[in-house]
Amino acid sequence: YSGDKGENDISRVLNVVETSAKHDKWQVRHAAANFLRCFQGSHKFLFTESQTARITKIAVSLLGDDRREVSSAAMAAVTGIIAAMSSGAVAALVDKYCTEANRSKMKKDTKKSGSEQVELSEMEEAEKKAKELRRTKKQQSSVFFLCATILSQPYETPRYVPKALAAISKHSFKRN
Repeated sequence: YSGDKGENDISRVLNVVETSAKHDKWQVRHAAANFLRCFQGSHKFLFTESQTARITKIAVSLLGDDRREVSSAAMAAVTGIIAAMSSGAVAALVDKYCTEANRSKMKKDTKKSGSEQVELSEMEEAEKKAKELRRTKKQQSSVFFLCATILSQPYETPRYVPKALAAISKHSFKRN
């Protein structure tokens, strides 16, 4: 495998996977996540740092997918990616996603009395829904990423695992 040609080939493959990961059909996104898991596992020694970062970014973006099949396949891909990373790199990512998970927690809904409730315009209501959708996607991505880091080392407890567990525990609640 020659240097430049191999890098170009891998970059072309990643371009296709990146496009597939944003496809309208969930089956295509699901296939992209499964492909990433296999492709990364088989070629991880050939990737440059930027290619590894790009693969991680694609897989993490699929963690927040609204289709459970896609996010589960993405979690398997991220688990494999993390298992191949150095402990220091994983610890840095855990710090990043713990912060993101804490920022994306659901806010307590303070109930206002009937006279205090303000009617929102359609535009404000749509904006509120879009903001909530972004929050839930960030929450799901960050929590699933932290789960993947824990699953990536099943027989050890690296120093970042307790922090990941603490961050995840803040997201385990039951809606009334």
